[in-house]
Amino acid sequence: MWLYLLCGVTLLIAYVLHTLLTTSGSSYGGNSLEAFISQEGNLATDKMIDRSADRYLVNYTDAGKQVLVMFGTEYGCSEEVAKKLFESFASLPLDGSGARLQPRLVNARQHSAVDWSQESVLLLVISTSGDGVPPTDARDFCDWMLGAQDMEMSHLHYSVLALGDSNYPHFCWTGRSLDKRLTDLAANQLMPRSDVDQEDWSVIDSWIDAVLDVLPAVAIETKLDYLSLDTVSSDQSYNRTRPFMATMTVKRRLTVQETEEDKETIHCEFELAGSGLTFTAGDALGIYPQNNPTEVRAVLTALCASGTELVEAPSWVYQPLPAGKIPLEEALLKYYDLKHVNPELVKLLTKHTSDKKERVKGERLLKDGLSKNNIILWSYLHSHEVIDVLKSFHRARPPLHLLLSKMKGLQPRYYSIASSPVLDPEKASVTAAVVRYSLHGISRTGVTTTYLQDRLEVDQSCPVFISHNPDFRLPSNKDLSIIMIGPGTGIAPFMAFIQERSEFLF
Repeated sequence: MWLYLLCGVTLLIAYVLHTLLTTSGSSYGGNSLEAFISQEGNLATDKMIDRSADRYLVNYTDAGKQVLVMFGTEYGCSEEVAKKLFESFASLPLDGSGARLQPRLVNARQHSAVDWSQESVLLLVISTSGDGVPPTDARDFCDWMLGAQDMEMSHLHYSVLALGDSNYPHFCWTGRSLDKRLTDLAANQLMPRSDVDQEDWSVIDSWIDAVLDVLPAVAIETKLDYLSLDTVSSDQSYNRTRPFMATMTVKRRLTVQETEEDKETIHCEFELAGSGLTFTAGDALGIYPQNNPTEVRAVLTALCASGTELVEAPSWVYQPLPAGKIPLEEALLKYYDLKHVNPELVKLLTKHTSDKKERVKGERLLKDGLSKNNIILWSYLHSHEVIDVLKSFHRARPPLHLLLSKMKGLQPRYYSIASSPVLDPEKASVTAAVVRYSLHGISRTGVTTTYLQDRLEVDQSCPVFISHNPDFRLPSNKDLSIIMIGPGTGIAPFMAFIQERSEFLF
């Protein structure tokens, strides 16, 4: 009797150990003991972060110390930074009274819902588009803030993170102007403004760390929150975070390629009926693409992954939001940028490689830090894609969730609409040159243009939205002669302008 019982217990223990020590056929098997042990980070902190799809729409029912995290974005980077800041609050300890800081994430376009007399801390992340232009969604907020006459904000502590491009003369103009305006209104600068040049994450992370260091010392009244984020976020119109699934109804080539130097240019038309989307000649169509499946499979091979591993959807995922975890292959196909390398990825791979030569190479690249002042590192990043870096550090096996956290998000691409709503308000046309190139002796493809040309078929749908450009318009005087010059826009928007003028003339 005891012998049978002992055998049964032995078999049960063997089965449990086998389950823990084996994987599902990939280096990232979530059921393996190695995967469990390799989890980096504080598990208590992880439990405090709500990783569900609506984790940024938090309505606090208990008293706390509210902090307003506001962002103004054109292409999504400022929102990504603001979400990272939001999640970082979970790592902050309770104060002596047991009250916790309660961050609320608000788009600048929803600023009218904010009662500024009740706010104690504002952390503003805002970009500047082109040469000193505020993000479209933040224009009303900027006009209100910069034009406010009888407003006094001595009760408010604030800090501004300004994003921009130093290639333009009015670098970070929006953030700089709002920073000065808040000072003029007697608000208290919590931390000096930081200016970020083209998504320099070393500057971004330094600002976040500095803000989190000083924030616990700020005297914030403990109270119930007045702000209902369900109401603030109730806008059901289609936009960048909630794109419309538009059907491609027409696709044709506009050019004949007789030599390798000839451009491959295509014309595509998308049906907007039923979306409620409106546009004006001069606006752009934002398109969410999918990566080339061949490139996705190459990344999976480099990771020794099957693609079936379940992972969290990233914070920048657009609606409709996935219900729970998604397969790694789907995540790489739809949500991660495989072309542009985050310097943090190089740092992570250097840390986790088991190969001495790879570690030495990584340390040489990282010797002068992650900022853009490190010419050697950024020259490397500009000449390598994600697959190239993974192959260069092929002995590195960081935990999968960490590796994904160091990758950039796949952003929508913007194309000037090549048709006028005067002719058809429910059709948006796109004219684009298909991108194909070679890097390190390997043939490569662009993301969106080859998605449209090679993979998206007529009568299939893809996520789109309208990006309004109020600074790019025809003169209101229809009798006024115009000269159209496209130093970077191409002919697409002028096709829309010509259609519109022709409709009025004839």
